[in-house]
Amino acid sequence: VSTQSTWASPWFVEFYAPWCGHCKAIAPVWEQVATELRHRVNVAKLDCVANKNSSERFAIPGFPTLLLFKGGKFWQYDGSLRTKEAFVEWALKGYAEGKNKEGWAVPPPLGQPVPPPTWEDLIYTAKDDFTNFVTYSPLPTFTLFGGGAFIGFCVSSYLLLLYSMIKLLGSSQPAQKQNKKKTKTK
Repeated sequence: VSTQSTWASPWFVEFYAPWCGHCKAIAPVWEQVATELRHRVNVAKLDCVANKNSSERFAIPGFPTLLLFKGGKFWQYDGSLRTKEAFVEWALKGYAEGKNKEGWAVPPPLGQPVPPPTWEDLIYTAKDDFTNFVTYSPLPTFTLFGGGAFIGFCVSSYLLLLYSMIKLLGSSQPAQKQNKKKTKTK
């Protein structure tokens, strides 16, 4: 798979395995998608059994996996519908509205060194990861913020207790000094 960022139009690629029943089921739909998107989006199929390096390069989780390549980035189809209409709509504009709006950078071919990330890359990745976590994971988000509130409550309670103990011990010391003075004067 050549994924140069200089391509004039995007590529919508089905990563498939010849033995996969789901891949066989969408084959006629994929042909219709290719016809519908002609001259706007290039449509292709890649046999992952014959091209294992490409499968590993893009970390293909299962079959079929549909990726759209555009401008040095790629997006994975995350819709549940496997219809011509759903694929065409997603390839034309839906990819930019899904979970991964920014897309992933196309990895270099296997065996080539990966350039180290810049600070900007790390910051944007962390921001995107946190945003996706909060947006698409309501239970962990509740746990994260609820846990933070609980820890804050515990720390503030501990500090209040500590303050009260210091205040209590501090007020009892003058009384002891006065008792000592009374015993000396007698």
